[in-house]
Amino acid sequence: MTKILLVDDELEFVKGLKEELEDLENSFYEIQIANSCKEALEILSQDDFHILVTDIRMPGEDGFKLIEESLKLYPDIQCIVFTAYSEIEYTIKAMRLGAINFLIKPFGVDALYIAIQKGIEKLNLILENRKKQKKIEKFNILLLSGLHKKKYIYMLVDLMCLSLSYWKLTTKKTKVALVEESGLWKVTDGEDGPVTKTFDKYLRIDKIPKKNPNYDLVSQTAYHVYYNCKFPNPEMKQDLKKMIDKSQGIYKRYQKIDNAKKEASF
Repeated sequence: MTKILLVDDELEFVKGLKEELEDLENSFYEIQIANSCKEALEILSQDDFHILVTDIRMPGEDGFKLIEESLKLYPDIQCIVFTAYSEIEYTIKAMRLGAINFLIKPFGVDALYIAIQKGIEKLNLILENRKKQKKIEKFNILLLSGLHKKKYIYMLVDLMCLSLSYWKLTTKKTKVALVEESGLWKVTDGEDGPVTKTFDKYLRIDKIPKKNPNYDLVSQTAYHVYYNCKFPNPEMKQDLKKMIDKSQGIYKRYQKIDNAKKEASF
């Protein structure tokens, strides 16, 4: 049901408009009235409205002020103004403030009805466009999330492979030694010796956990290599640090997009 607020300092006038609008066939309106800007703002502060119909000239604060304050409360409210004066300046100012229609007294209920229906149509269009925009935003978040997750997964594998490669090159030790010395991963006994199943998953794109890969374990492994290995040249160490820093940036972006995805209620 469309909620309408009629405002004029001539109370009998808006009472008459209210009755005539309610008597119209197929007019599904919930109408309230006010006889001042102050009273109208009090009503607006207590409930939301779809359409505001107000006189321009009223004692105290005028209809222009009411339009400004109403749009602050409800940016989508459709404002229709009327006055007994036909100065073009009134029309221009009202439209600039956000009014969608301007009526000159005296006007019949049919003219007001048409103005209200146009306001409803515009409001429905705004709401429909907003729904479409939200769908587009959700789609973009999903698309972005998928792309960044893929980049995130590849980054984890690249960082792990580089860390392991530099570990072996600089220490001449095995993968198992890295796992044991870092204390970050589990080592289990296998038929042919120690097994590093979880660690090994992060060395291959097709094996790495896709749902919740553990960035902290990967970055800590890289830092263990960075701080505990004697690199034959500073460039190697710098390369590893650059990749660690790059991974942190990718991880932060991934988290941000993932949070946006959760907030969008996917």
